Amino acid sequence: MKALLLILFFTFLSCSVTAVEDKCPSTDIKPCTCKTYFDGACIITCSLASQASVEKIADIPNLCDGHVHFVLVHTKIDGIPAKLWKVLLSSKTVDVTIKHAGIKGLIPPGSESIPKVYTSGEAVIKIDHSKVGQWDWAQFANFYSEKELTLVVDDTPLSGLGEDFKSIANGQVHKVTIDSTGLSYIEDNQFASFPDINSLSLQNNKLTSISRSILAKPAKSLQFLHLNGNQLTSLPGDLFSEMPALKVVYLRDNKLTALPEDLFQSAPASLQLVDLVNNPWNCNCQLMWILKNSKTFANLGKCATPEELKDKKVSNLQNLLEC
Repeated sequence: MKALLLILFFTFLSCSVTAVEDKCPSTDIKPCTCKTYFDGACIITCSLASQASVEKIADIPNLCDGHVHFVLVHTKIDGIPAKLWKVLLSSKTVDVTIKHAGIKGLIPPGSESIPKVYTSGEAVIKIDHSKVGQWDWAQFANFYSEKELTLVVDDTPLSGLGEDFKSIANGQVHKVTIDSTGLSYIEDNQFASFPDINSLSLQNNKLTSISRSILAKPAKSLQFLHLNGNQLTSLPGDLFSEMPALKVVYLRDNKLTALPEDLFQSAPASLQLVDLVNNPWNCNCQLMWILKNSKTFANLGKCATPEELKDKKVSNLQNLLEC
């Protein structure tokens, strides 16, 4: 009986797999390739492609039956044309990746802009290990995702975020990752226009300071704040204020030597972890308050100074100091 059930199961599974309809274009899209996945989306990958070959894809009617994901990799072009962006951003779910590529702009400089476009599903736009000549974020001002919108810029040079960054999707942005870009400053209110942001990552940049004012007040949906691997030397006392949903904060590998005593006074009850390991802590009586604060979920790691306390756990300071 068990053997019969197994046979029936694998027969059903085989039929299900073969039943996936191929939605890839019938026309030749070389050097780009296409593959249809089980969820019905087709993934078009353009590697070592020319501007003309990328533009040709936008001219294919009803591309992938309106469910297309796109990867541009190992390619140097002027940019993704606006008419292709319109197709990609109106997909049932949006997934656009630019990886190991060089583009002059998010769209070719001087070309038509991306029109108003909408998706009923989730959206991810990722730029990874690439070089972009012009960051014209205003191109995405008229894009709207009914569900979660994630924006990722990783290991891609980015000197700063301009005013036009605030206009992305009319503020309907939920996750922002800007990691390993060389970013050295964040302007006040930079992310304040994203009231529903739930995750902000600014890891492995060159930030020397951070302000509570970069986010909306209140930042009612923010749960995760990632600031590892920067050059922060101090934190403002109100950093965690008006963040009622905050759960986890990562501050590893910065240059912090002390913490303000009011840091956790306004921290929400939802806060579970503040990771502060691998900072050069100056272990003295001024740091003792953090061990006595019942609201603290901080992990500080080890002392850096004075010499006699070097490599001692900060959590053991009560046994090492007389204050």
